[in-house]
Amino acid sequence: MKKLMILFAIAALAACGDDPATSPTDSPNNDPNNNEPEGEPEGEPEGEPEGEPEASPLPEGLFLVGLQIAPVGGLVRPFQLEVESVGAETPDGSGVLTSVVLRAAKDDFEVSEPMGTLTDVAVDAEGNFVAAFPEPLTLPGAFSPTGSDVIFQIALQGKIQSKEAFCGDVTGEITTFEFDLMGSTFAAIPWEQRAEGYPSDCSGDGPVEIARLTPEQCPNLAPGLNGGFPSAERQRQFEVILPADYDEGQSWPLIFIFHGLGGTIEDIQIDADFQALADARGQILVVPQGLDEGGLNWEVATPENKDLAFFDDMLTCLKESFNIDEDKIHATGMSNGGLMTGLLTAVRGELLASVAPISGGILVAWPGLDNKLPALVIWGGPEDLAFEQNFDAFADAMIGNFSEDGHFVVACDHGLGHELEASFWDWILLFFNDHPRGLNPEPYAAALPDLFPEFCSPL
Repeated sequence: MKKLMILFAIAALAACGDDPATSPTDSPNNDPNNNEPEGEPEGEPEGEPEGEPEASPLPEGLFLVGLQIAPVGGLVRPFQLEVESVGAETPDGSGVLTSVVLRAAKDDFEVSEPMGTLTDVAVDAEGNFVAAFPEPLTLPGAFSPTGSDVIFQIALQGKIQSKEAFCGDVTGEITTFEFDLMGSTFAAIPWEQRAEGYPSDCSGDGPVEIARLTPEQCPNLAPGLNGGFPSAERQRQFEVILPADYDEGQSWPLIFIFHGLGGTIEDIQIDADFQALADARGQILVVPQGLDEGGLNWEVATPENKDLAFFDDMLTCLKESFNIDEDKIHATGMSNGGLMTGLLTAVRGELLASVAPISGGILVAWPGLDNKLPALVIWGGPEDLAFEQNFDAFADAMIGNFSEDGHFVVACDHGLGHELEASFWDWILLFFNDHPRGLNPEPYAAALPDLFPEFCSPL
């Protein structure tokens, strides 16, 4: 069976990056002397010769850096930067950051040991600088939502706006996932001003909500491949597989199936006859195609992104073209597709009847759900690894989220590592058919149907 590896996961769970509380161009300073070098006099001493250099306008002290990672849907993560600078401007207005130390941070602003240190970073007369760390840096697993280390190389190409704010572009690579950081940005404010909603670019505007299609804007959809589907200013495609006995006069279950990293609509169907499955189960199967824009096929670490918009637009338009039972909408996927299933669980759980992530996880903040959402969690045990990320840990965390909130869970550890067997689809789709929204009592509470393998058990 073809391995459908995935993931990105770079660092994170999401929640940061909302409208910033403080713009990098307008950062109030509660203590104007806070960042002055220790022991420096507050003002110019009397009798100082005229023309003596003034205190340096360069940043000094600890800063919160919001780093917006473009290949991961604009995911914003916090870092700490410790900056020391020379105490005076040079005659041409330039200067030097004598030391720059980078640390990882968590959403609660706990920080790591130093990941990298630079010395003597030149600043030109206009305040421009390049802080390029020459060696690969390691984001510790304790600061990554994957629980595994992430290797990256980074350069901050910035402009100093004041002693309290600087911002700019980020270049480099997330080596672990082979993602280029092109298009990424950063912004820095004093560490003592840290709070949710910190800036991550020079505009300070924060993420922009993506427009969704209205029913009136929907194109007519048909069985088979639907291409050129407009969503989030892109042309998307997805395959619609109708059961042979589809009748517009009755409503039908709808199943979204997401492929893995680097995969295609065809890859997720390898060795499986999706048409026969749709016929046997009486379900409409929808298999979307991810994008290749330098990062993940599915953006899974931010609660608002182009792939969530794609899901919303597909659902709106599928309901316009086909008779969908809104109490029987389900999601599944493998690897990066399993992470996409996890994203939908967290941010669209109220629309779903049940989910079946396969080697997946949830990389955004778990919100808790008012509705009960049965989950079929499938993974490959301790050897379920991809891009040095631990999907066994993902499964454990996800099962914990579901169980603690009182959602019914079936755990299926097949022990095959990061793999998907075509034979799994039959019992996955059976699970969906047996779990419409609002079902009570739980039909699998005592025992699973005979079709399920021995490695599955209800929790």
